Amino acid sequence: MTRILFAITILGTAIAANGYASGTAFTLAPYNGLVFGNFSDTDDDFGGGVAAEGSITISSTAVADSLLGESLSQFTNGYTLVAGGNLDATSGTLSTGDAYGGGSANDFSLTVQSGYQYTHAPVADPLNFAVLQSQDDSLSSTLASLATTGTCTFDGSATTTCIANAAGLNVITLSSASLIGANRTVNITLAAGSSVVINVPGTSDTTTNYGIYINGNTVNGDATTAAAHNVLFNYYQATALTTYSVVGSVLAPFAAVTGNSGQIDGNLIATSFSGPTELHNFGFEGTLPSSTPEPMSMVLIGSGLLAIGLIGCRRMKALRSTLAVVRP
Repeated sequence: MTRILFAITILGTAIAANGYASGTAFTLAPYNGLVFGNFSDTDDDFGGGVAAEGSITISSTAVADSLLGESLSQFTNGYTLVAGGNLDATSGTLSTGDAYGGGSANDFSLTVQSGYQYTHAPVADPLNFAVLQSQDDSLSSTLASLATTGTCTFDGSATTTCIANAAGLNVITLSSASLIGANRTVNITLAAGSSVVINVPGTSDTTTNYGIYINGNTVNGDATTAAAHNVLFNYYQATALTTYSVVGSVLAPFAAVTGNSGQIDGNLIATSFSGPTELHNFGFEGTLPSSTPEPMSMVLIGSGLLAIGLIGCRRMKALRSTLAVVRP
């Protein structure tokens, strides 16, 4: 699967009739799962990378198996599995990339492919989770403030139909989370090449257990419709979220997410996550009306500036040493 690499500069935006036109694509995160607390699951696969500021506890799994043959330049230093706390990962495979455990009681026994490695503290954590969390919190709030351009309509029985036919970015802010919550079939009509952000209110939410469809297509593992890249559910108020199968990405940076089986075919960004749920690598790559660099771009920029700073300091020290030698 071809992924769109991070743009360092996000172009300005213009508001188009009935929708938002944006100058560039926006990649939400390279990590299939990104949480700012603990991440736990068992007997499930994660097609993309997984990163947690806290501990990661996984077993009988395959991580990053859909990244085989792809460039890992979007991952800081090539780390596709990162735990700021303990990395308890047993019985399974890390298909590509490096692994990191920042705790003092790591238990890592995944099979790592040739050319990659597992490292642990005292090696420095490759991710700045504080920066990422701040960026994602801000992004969620910003998206929630956008004016609605599309519609979601409940038929009074068990089906909600969402229309997102405008070019560029469509935004739908729901009046109630129940419109796409339990016991609802959710049908999304999405124009070709367009994106949709669905803002979902409520502090304690659940995704539908009846199924989500994009232009008639629902979750289908690694064969899921490519339109999943262009759908983002923004749970901007939730502190607790229960998920069933979701086609599209879930941005819930304030929520403890509990997976109730099924799969998420997109990014999952949350405070914490506890499965069982498979994650498939259909991260959000739609258009967004924002001049703010993407969250992971900020980390990459910071890493680059740090490296430049270190090089500059070394050169300055070398110059001072040379001057000290030649000074009369």
